[in-house]
Amino acid sequence: MEQCDLGATGGILTRRWPWLGALAALLLLSPAAAQAAAAFARIADGILVTPTAGVARRVRLEVLAPQIVHVTAFPGRQLKLPKSLMAVRAGSADVPFTVRQTSTMVTLATSDLTVQVRLANGQV
Repeated sequence: MEQCDLGATGGILTRRWPWLGALAALLLLSPAAAQAAAAFARIADGILVTPTAGVARRVRLEVLAPQIVHVTAFPGRQLKLPKSLMAVRAGSADVPFTVRQTSTMVTLATSDLTVQVRLANGQV
C-alpha cells in the first residue's frame, strides 16, 4: 500500500484527481460569472435585457409615450413577433427616457413613469 505525505506535495485527493481543485474553483465562481453575464442594451426606443435565468431569454421595453411602455418577453434569442390584431405604433414617438443600472436591475424612466427589470430573471 502506498503511503501519502500530506506535506507540500498535496493530499490524497489532489494526487489521485489533480483536476479536482480546478473543478472546485469553477463551481464556486459559476454563480458570480452568471450574474456578471446579465446584460442590457439601449435601443432606439427603449432597452433590451438579456437575463441570466428564468423563462424569458430577452425582455424588451419600448417607450411609446411618457405614460406607455410596451413590455415584451421572448422565450428565445429571436425578437420577431407574430402579426397581431392590436394597434401598433408606426414610426418613432421620440419620447425622451433615461436608463440606470445597479448590480441587480436596470431602470427605464420617462417623465411620467419608471419601469424596473431584474437582470437575474427578467422580472418587470
